[in-house]
Amino acid sequence: MTSMTIGWKQIADVIARLVAPMAVQSLQLRRDIGLVQVDAVEIKEPDGAYPAIRVQFEMAEALGVTLNIKLAEFTADPVPYMQGLLLHLRDMEHSAKLRRAGRQAEINVVYEAITHG
Repeated sequence: MTSMTIGWKQIADVIARLVAPMAVQSLQLRRDIGLVQVDAVEIKEPDGAYPAIRVQFEMAEALGVTLNIKLAEFTADPVPYMQGLLLHLRDMEHSAKLRRAGRQAEINVVYEAITHG
């Protein structure tokens, strides 16, 4: 059996290309891979520190996204990991839009009360 070694930049490139269709232009983030900012980081937990990748991008309606991906979890089984991550991300986007829409209705009621007495 042949083994293959890939670096964090290659993994970051794969992840950035998968989230690229969701990303929009952002003035706060670097454009490392398309519209996505990537950094090598270390996640510190009580049981130790783990090498990871931080992927940041902005979605429509100013929804900022930061994903911290542990390299060991990703490399253990990349396809289901990314499928689950993207599905969860879409669910979170939907929930955020619903919350914002509900909050906007409250703001509109207050605005109407202030302007029309």
